[in-house]
Amino acid sequence: MKNRFITWLRRWISPDTVAFVLGQLKRLGSDEVRPALAEDLRKAGVAAAGIGLVGAIVNSASIARGDALIVLLFGGIIWIAGLWLTSLDSKKE
Repeated sequence: MKNRFITWLRRWISPDTVAFVLGQLKRLGSDEVRPALAEDLRKAGVAAAGIGLVGAIVNSASIARGDALIVLLFGGIIWIAGLWLTSLDSKKE
């Protein structure tokens, strides 16, 4: 079992795979993709924060208050990341 796992891991962490992943990450940072990514992050962050806020306020047994607050926190972090990417674009103009 251990040898099968090591073989699988070597196949996935080949230099070709690592180069592909790094190329895709560089593409995400390009000037063409960054504005769309920033907008999507802002929208997803607001949606997650809204879901977390509703989950924290509404008294329900389907979601724990602590879980709702975690979703609210991550939504805020995602939203701030979107704002940061937007500010990078506005500084270039």
